[in-house]
Amino acid sequence: MLIIPLLAMVTKSTVEVDQTLARTYETPLGPEPVMVLKSTAYNSLENQTDSTPSITATGESTRSGIVALSRDLLEIIPYGSTIEIVDIRHRLGAPNGCGATMKTVHRIEPLPGLSPGQFRVSDTMHPRKVEQLDMWLEHLDDARRWGACEVVVRVVTRTQEPFFLAQSN
Repeated sequence: MLIIPLLAMVTKSTVEVDQTLARTYETPLGPEPVMVLKSTAYNSLENQTDSTPSITATGESTRSGIVALSRDLLEIIPYGSTIEIVDIRHRLGAPNGCGATMKTVHRIEPLPGLSPGQFRVSDTMHPRKVEQLDMWLEHLDDARRWGACEVVVRVVTRTQEPFFLAQSN
């Protein structure tokens, strides 16, 4: 079983959640199921998405508080679920390849009913992407600054029913 180290001050255990790369880590508050994912950012531009760059896979308009997950993760964290980014690790690519910080995450306006750092899964990524989260950001410069990071993600709520909005013509 692959164990991904989280933080030096966190004691890890090897409990697998839903047959994924998710692991449970002992925190001061008890066991905490988390996933370590690659994270990038995208904008509503056709060259980054499809021919409807302002509409998510669920039919929702893109906006702050929305994330896309790679398709391999949608079986365990379905559309409509709420996730929380609990930490950012700067180990992917070049030393300065990740411009995001937890301060950046908490400045992103959450959707109604969610807390800073929490996001709703409303979109998906190209099938070639795996174990990845894509953060929607309004401005291209912000997405470029975000770069490619490793993020530690906790599932806050997991939807049981299909989550799709009615699309209007």
